Amino acid sequence: MSNTPTTLFERLASFETLLTVDKLAEFLCISPRTIRNWLTLGVCPIRPLKIKTAVRFDPAEVAAYLEEMKLVFAQAQKAPDLPPQPPRRGRGRPRKAAQES
Repeated sequence: MSNTPTTLFERLASFETLLTVDKLAEFLCISPRTIRNWLTLGVCPIRPLKIKTAVRFDPAEVAAYLEEMKLVFAQAQKAPDLPPQPPRRGRGRPRKAAQES
């Protein structure tokens, strides 16, 4: 029985380091609603930890995700430039000034 409180305290200590949805949203500079939508749709890029009804995120996994995104952005910057696209025409019927020329 002496192991039970130690394990409980260890669990409580680990819960203090986990990020809530609001803290994660603040850290990523996005809306908490966006993260909740990702969770609902099952497309959240960071694996959530569900503790009863609470949702938490491991800071190590958040750091790994950000490191992965840094690599993706670095590769995107190294990609060759696309050729310029022709100017877009306006939608709908041309105006009278455009018809005269």
